[in-house]
Amino acid sequence: MSERAFLALTAAIALLAAPLTAQSSAQLEARVRRLEAKQQAFKDSAAAGEERLFQSQPRRYFTIAGVTLGFPVEVADAAERALEDADEVWRARYGNALGLLAKDTLTLMIWPQTDSTGPFVKVSWRFAGQRGETQVLATDVANGRWFNWLPRQRLQAWENSLFGPPMTKWLMPGAPALDAWDGRFARRDLLFSPSGPARRCLQGELGDCQRALALREGVDPFTEWYDRADLMAMARDDRHRSDDAGLATCRATGELEACRKALGGSAGVIQSPTGTGVRGALYLYALAQGGPDALIRLHDAGERSPAEQLAAASGMPIDSLLMKWHAAIVVPPPIQGARESIMLFATAVLWSLVLLALFAWGYRWHHV
Repeated sequence: MSERAFLALTAAIALLAAPLTAQSSAQLEARVRRLEAKQQAFKDSAAAGEERLFQSQPRRYFTIAGVTLGFPVEVADAAERALEDADEVWRARYGNALGLLAKDTLTLMIWPQTDSTGPFVKVSWRFAGQRGETQVLATDVANGRWFNWLPRQRLQAWENSLFGPPMTKWLMPGAPALDAWDGRFARRDLLFSPSGPARRCLQGELGDCQRALALREGVDPFTEWYDRADLMAMARDDRHRSDDAGLATCRATGELEACRKALGGSAGVIQSPTGTGVRGALYLYALAQGGPDALIRLHDAGERSPAEQLAAASGMPIDSLLMKWHAAIVVPPPIQGARESIMLFATAVLWSLVLLALFAWGYRWHHV
């Protein structure tokens, strides 16, 4: 076959195959779309069935701190007893926000275990316009430990949903745990921070508190959060063993651009000197100072800076808030029950004196 004939035959085959290929591709795409539609219909049907089962499960409802909770009837009494102490904690944290912003009922369902020997049980929940499921240890379901932690988990997720982007970023990874705030962690973190401003914050320099807590806008974190000596010390840390010239320069002179390159990585970002222990303590203190409407005011100021939101929540200027917060973390609160301990000690001393007097009187009477 001549070269011209071969080329002609090849061209003819290509022309005949092109429509066939296009047709096959179109058929394949149509088949994929049909399968995807069937799969989605199956998922929708399964979800609708689960929702009907969820809604039909018998529940008993009770209210804690303005939040209505619906537990399956077989565990509702035990759950209500387990949550008796939660009322005070929830009200102290959320105040009026629970009634005004949540506007929903936390409903829960325990799914039957398909594998009786499996370690987890599926618990579904609905709250504040959200829905989901959580894998709970079967032992926690059996002993009722989940009665406390699962509602607390959902409340904290709801609290985080109230934040605007500035507070979400500042308080990363989210609101602190639902417990009474403890300034000891903030005091420890400031004391051992690699940042000079953070350590001076602990000494009462409120301007340095604003620096270390990232409460000022439009600043360079390298110079705002750290002194030159801090950057040099961080560059000398054993974790930075690179022979890079920038690192060596930062170690020797603290030159800003060299330190930025050596300590900031490829993204040029340096680690914050104050973590969740410090920022979370200030956040909780602002809510405590602001009263029942503190979280509502913080929510309403959601697009403003973290400093402005904390001031709005606490009902005082940020400098005043920092001053009171600093005093609270430096001087620890009285130990709970200290008055009772003193009274008990005084009573024990008094009884010891009475018994000693009786012993002395009896000894004298027997030896007269």
